[in-house]
Amino acid sequence: MSSSQPLNPLVATDDLSRGQMVIVSARWVFVLTGLFLLLADHSASFWGLRFRIFILLLLAVFNFYLFVQALLRRPTLQIFIYAASLADLLVISFTALAQDGFNSRMYLFYFPALLAISVSFPSSMLLIFTACTIFVYGFIGLTTDWLPFNEIPTLLIRLIVMTAIAFCGNQFYRLEQQRRRPIQPTARNPIASPEPEPTSPLASTHRPVP
Repeated sequence: MSSSQPLNPLVATDDLSRGQMVIVSARWVFVLTGLFLLLADHSASFWGLRFRIFILLLLAVFNFYLFVQALLRRPTLQIFIYAASLADLLVISFTALAQDGFNSRMYLFYFPALLAISVSFPSSMLLIFTACTIFVYGFIGLTTDWLPFNEIPTLLIRLIVMTAIAFCGNQFYRLEQQRRRPIQPTARNPIASPEPEPTSPLASTHRPVP
């Protein structure tokens, strides 16, 4: 059995556990930047501001739990890691929707979130997360006051960049998997290690001394 596969299928694999610290670090940046932007936004309503701060603090508390688990090298359930990343994307989407959708700059937070997911999650889960993100943000962009036709190329460029980030990160994830894969014993190569040629009995005889 490979060392990257735990005995319990619900527990995160070694690859996912190693990538957990990348996701946790990216989430700290997201939480701190989000709090700074919310406090600097004087146009938000009082209750709306309190609700957004509450959501960010909730993410921070859950992220602290994952951070401690990673530091202590304790096994973490996969569902917790996937749920936290899903919550990140949902918070970004709802905040962008509340801030005038397509015109909001919150879409920039999709980039580090997808990059952290792409270098940590298996390809199948990355495909699901990326497809859902592109669908949700595409829907948000198109339904923002019925996006004008001249803004559609800008929306497509944003979606293409999200896809490219996820693809490049997944290539790095695959290369790291191959690098950590144990070297399998190979058959002996007769060309690389040739057998010593038998010596002729005449060559091994000593010449008589004159």
